[in-house]
Amino acid sequence: MQITSLQRIITGQKQYFASGKTKDVACRIQLLEKLHRVISSNKNLVLNALAADMRKPKLEAYASEIAITLNEIKYIIRMLP
Repeated sequence: MQITSLQRIITGQKQYFASGKTKDVACRIQLLEKLHRVISSNKNLVLNALAADMRKPKLEAYASEIAITLNEIKYIIRMLP
């Protein structure tokens, strides 16, 4: 990814946050659910990257990286008012 496209993404994310849309609990839940789906659907890419970059076995990587993150997302959703 080139720096200019990365800068555009960062600028867009800052503008979205500054808009105040993320203050709405329903919006937060929707975004967390989307994050959960994206992580779940791309878990093999993450596992392969962890295996290649850190020589982390897939079972260990799933347990220590993906499963924990997915469970934390579910927990946060449950704890939101």
